[in-house]
Amino acid sequence: MVIQAADFALAEGGKSEYVILRSGTPTPAETLAGLELARYVERMSAVRLEIQDVVQLPERAVVVCLAKELK
Repeated sequence: MVIQAADFALAEGGKSEYVILRSGTPTPAETLAGLELARYVERMSAVRLEIQDVVQLPERAVVVCLAKELK
């Protein structure tokens, strides 16, 4: 599925409904990707997205993991 940027906002009005989601046992690359994504979203919007490891998929998440983890 492709979502156009105009279709949603990660952060708006100083708040976000999204979290950054990593695999249950994130690799060093996944850990860094989650931290970098959170840092840049915060720079752009002043909103710090929470980083979570997968326990249960929330309704709104930005997923950072290796493709083999997406099953």
